[in-house]
Amino acid sequence: MNDAALGKILLIISCLSFCYYTAWVIMLPFSDREHAINQLFPPVHYALLVPASVGLAFIGTLVVFTVYHIQCATNSH
Repeated sequence: MNDAALGKILLIISCLSFCYYTAWVIMLPFSDREHAINQLFPPVHYALLVPASVGLAFIGTLVVFTVYHIQCATNSH
């Protein structure tokens, strides 16, 4: 698979994810609880929990990566 095809696939996945999340966060709270569309989405409180968890994991990984490389740089001298 070449880079252009991979880029298109990633762009499509990103756009679909953005549209799904936008519908989940913005449109779902204004619909009736008994409407059939509510079955397509998890409960709304996960809308903030999932991105917060991913962001926390990203920042934690970045901190561990940085500390590890600083320790390696100071130990090599």
